[in-house]
Amino acid sequence: MEESYCGKSCSTCSYREELGCPGCFDGPGDRHEGDCRLAACCRGRGHKTCETCTDKSVCVMIKRRNFVQRDRVKEAAAFDEFEAHNIEKCAFLGKWIRLLFLLIIPSIIGTAIGLFPFPISIVGNSILTLTWITYGVILIMLARYSDNYKIAGICSLINSVFSFIAIFLDESSSFYLLLVMLDIVPSFFSEFKEYASHSEVLTGIDDELSEKWKKLLYLYVVSMLGLHTVHFGGLGYLIALASFAVYMPVKIVKLIYLRRTAAAFRDYDA
Repeated sequence: MEESYCGKSCSTCSYREELGCPGCFDGPGDRHEGDCRLAACCRGRGHKTCETCTDKSVCVMIKRRNFVQRDRVKEAAAFDEFEAHNIEKCAFLGKWIRLLFLLIIPSIIGTAIGLFPFPISIVGNSILTLTWITYGVILIMLARYSDNYKIAGICSLINSVFSFIAIFLDESSSFYLLLVMLDIVPSFFSEFKEYASHSEVLTGIDDELSEKWKKLLYLYVVSMLGLHTVHFGGLGYLIALASFAVYMPVKIVKLIYLRRTAAAFRDYDA
């Protein structure tokens, strides 16, 4: 009785024990769960084994049959390496993205204190600045898994410096207005690249959440462009108002997605 579709002897196979293989017909060549293309081809052509196939002499798969087990060992090793990399990646990203989410607490405190009259407002603004510096540093740390994080982090740090300088300026001064205008670029790209990074690193981990980050990125871009139409007056005011109605939910959803992203990484292979 044949031991395999291709004619190889399972009992003398040196890889059988290493792969934990139950044999061709119950393992790789199994009709329902097997992954052997040669076995599938043989059955598809109506043969019990390759021996009766008229194309046997020119079949590439038959010629490579002695290398199939070796390739399977390499694939298994590559998969184990990939899984180990993913586990390390998820542990790292899960921890630090959770911290990004938690930084909302000092940012809320800083914003609240910043509403008080001078000089108390300096304390609040200083807390905000330190919070966003920390945020930027963490994003740069995450750059080992996406270059976009690095750009987001650098832009966040530039934004923090501009915000800190603005604390000590008269809001009616031309330098303050110039600083506010200059801050638009790093502020925009910090968010833009962060959303893109979250989407990128989630690919293969949680594809659904990855796509949601992409959609949120699109809404963020649209809302930011709309907000700046306020400078044109007239209809621009209405567009800016509508854009603000989109911008605020985007920021709220970002927090929800940050929490879900951290959870997706922490739960990987849990």
